[in-house]
Amino acid sequence: MKKYLFRLKGLLFLNLLFAILFSIIQIFFAFILGKIVDVSVSGNGFGFKRIIYIGIGVMTAEAILSYLVRIFRGIFIKESMYCLKGDIFDNIMSKDMASFNAQNSADYISTINNDTNLIE
Repeated sequence: MKKYLFRLKGLLFLNLLFAILFSIIQIFFAFILGKIVDVSVSGNGFGFKRIIYIGIGVMTAEAILSYLVRIFRGIFIKESMYCLKGDIFDNIMSKDMASFNAQNSADYISTINNDTNLIE
């Protein structure tokens, strides 16, 4: 399993980077919401507009980072599954005819499904 996790280090790094940035933006947005409440209670109109503009910017950044996290996670899972299925297929095809026929074909299908679900 470790083999497939670290096989695509660039995608793994990008996935982790965007996930961490997304988490930081979410925490920052919580602070912005607190500031919006504080400014609206104090009645400062100019400060309210400024905080709202910052909040809109943070929400936009959060939406973009959320999209990037989903995209890179999907690409990472797809590429890992492709490598895993290729290795399983190569392993099955490298068997000689006697050992291949010794197992039921349902066992091979079960192996592919169980291993891919485990990795995913």
